[in-house]
Amino acid sequence: MWNSGKQKHLVIPAKAKLMTAVMKREHPAVKSMSFNAMWTRKQRYSVLASKIIFGSFLASILFSAECFHYPKPALCQNTQQNWLARFFTWGALFASLWGVALSIEIPFILMGLFKKRVVLAQMTEERKRLTTRLWIWKEIAGWVFVFSLHL
Repeated sequence: MWNSGKQKHLVIPAKAKLMTAVMKREHPAVKSMSFNAMWTRKQRYSVLASKIIFGSFLASILFSAECFHYPKPALCQNTQQNWLARFFTWGALFASLWGVALSIEIPFILMGLFKKRVVLAQMTEERKRLTTRLWIWKEIAGWVFVFSLHL
């Protein structure tokens, strides 16, 4: 005979454990730092940092904050607004969305420079040296791009 208390005890932790595992696996923040054997940890971290820095840079360029200066310019009106209406405006929302939309290309550029393809075809020694040299130059170009982006 089933005891409903026992059954509930066994089912709920299994659902919670499953939901935790799925949320951990499918969350974008976790996926951006996921393991990839073709990239080193430094490369994955530099891609994440570049995404964040470039998106923040674009949002700050697009966000106009003239009325937040002290003393206030003559253009600004002295209307009393609550803090939610003052900081969460349509301009701030669209500046953030444009920052995210325009910074999407950065990971794809760095992925093309850092990622090394698996070569399954048989290659001659000269071709192996050429491929290795190409990978080294692409990685150097990727690091130059990262450092120039962070300056």
